[in-house]
Amino acid sequence: MSAAGGGRPGALPPAGYRPRRRAEEETPLQVLFIPEDAEEPAQVFDFARLTVSPELQQAFAKGFVQRTKAGGRLRRLGSAEKSYRFFRGFATYLGTLNTPPTRPRDLLPVHLDGWRLERQNYASLWHQVGEMIKNLRAVPGLGPELRTALNQRQPEHANRRRERANPSYSRAEMQRILNAARHDVRQAAARIRAGQVLADRWRAGDLDGEPPQQQRRGRLAAFVEEHADVPRTPRGAPQWWVRELGTVAEHMEAVHLSALEIAAFVILLVAMTGENGSAITKAPAGHHRPDGHAGGIASAIVELDKPRRGSRRHMDRPLVDLPKWAGARQKPPGRGRTHVRGSGPRSGCSCSCTNSPKVPAACWEATGCWSGGPAAAAEAWARACAPERTATSSGPGPRPGGSPRTPQQAPGRTPNLPTLT
Repeated sequence: MSAAGGGRPGALPPAGYRPRRRAEEETPLQVLFIPEDAEEPAQVFDFARLTVSPELQQAFAKGFVQRTKAGGRLRRLGSAEKSYRFFRGFATYLGTLNTPPTRPRDLLPVHLDGWRLERQNYASLWHQVGEMIKNLRAVPGLGPELRTALNQRQPEHANRRRERANPSYSRAEMQRILNAARHDVRQAAARIRAGQVLADRWRAGDLDGEPPQQQRRGRLAAFVEEHADVPRTPRGAPQWWVRELGTVAEHMEAVHLSALEIAAFVILLVAMTGENGSAITKAPAGHHRPDGHAGGIASAIVELDKPRRGSRRHMDRPLVDLPKWAGARQKPPGRGRTHVRGSGPRSGCSCSCTNSPKVPAACWEATGCWSGGPAAAAEAWARACAPERTATSSGPGPRPGGSPRTPQQAPGRTPNLPTLT
C-alpha cells in the first residue's frame, strides 16, 4: 500500500495495447461489460430489446456505458445486471404510456413518478428509486426539468418509514444467532483438524500398522484435501473402496467445510467485522501474519475489497486469536490455520482449498453447494437451526408458532435461534 495516497500502483498493459471498444459503431446498442473479477464472465447487454424509441435506446445505452466504465462504481457482473434491469423496467413502463417520450429531453419528472408508483408496494422501493436516479443521471441529453428533479432530495416514503418502525433483530436475538454460528464453526474446525491430522499421518507412513480401513481413510482424506474430490472411475463414479467408506458428501466434509458451515462462517464474520456478506465471501486466502508465527497471540491481516467505494475500496481487516485466559483452544502442533481467528498456509477458512484465491467460493463449489449462493445457504442454515419450521414454511412471512421476529425453540440447539426471513 502507498503511504501517501492510500492506493497501490496499477498493473500497466503491454506497449501498443488498445482497449476493446465496448460499443461498436455497427452495433451501438450492444454494450460489452467486462467484470473486474477475472472469474466472472464478460456479458453483452442489448439495449435494442428495450420497448422505447431508437433514440432513447441509444441514450440509455450511453448512460449504461457511463455507469460501467473503467474506474466506475459498477465493477461486478451482478451490479451491471441490476443497472440494466432498471433501464429495462423503466423502458417497459414508458412503452405502456399512450404518448411515450421519444427523446431524452422529452423525459419528465412525471415519468419517474409514474414508474415509482407502480412499485410502491415493494419493500425495497427506496433502494430501487435511488438506483434508477443514478441511471438517469448518467443518460445524456436530459431536459433541465428532469435533471433538476434528479438532483433534489427524494422524500421519504411509507415503505422506508415502515422499515424503520420494524427494526432488525434485538441484541438478544443476534446473540443467539451468533452463538449458533460459533457452535457450528467450532464443530467444523474440530472435524477438519482431525481429518487433516489423519491425512498427515498417512503421508508420513504412520498408518502402516493400522487396520486397512483406517489406512484407506487416511489415503482418502489426503486425496480429498489435495484435489477437492474423491478418487473416481473413468466413468466418473466414486471408486468401490470410496463408496464402502461412506458418501461423497461425508468424505468432502472430512477436510472441507459444508455449504451450511460456510454460511455460518459468513454470518459470524459479518457480525465480527461489520462488513457486507459480499465482501466476506470474496475475501482472499492470502494474508499477512504480523505476529510472525512467534508463538504469541496469533493475528492475521486480510484485505477486503468493496469496489463501490472507489479509491477507498481496499481495506485491511485484522483477525486476532483469543488469549489463553479467555479459553482459546490450542492448535495441534505444526498447524497455523485460521478458524475465525488466526491464519495459516492451507486456507483462510479452515478448509484445504488452495486451487483458488477466493477460498469461500472454492469451498462452496467443492462441497457441492446449490446455485443459490451465500444468500440461499444462509437461509438454509437458519432453517437447519430451527428444523421444526421447514415442514410448513416456504418463504417470508409469519411462521407457525410466532411472527417473523419471534424467537422459537430449535430442538437440539442451545441457545435458541430467532426465525430468519
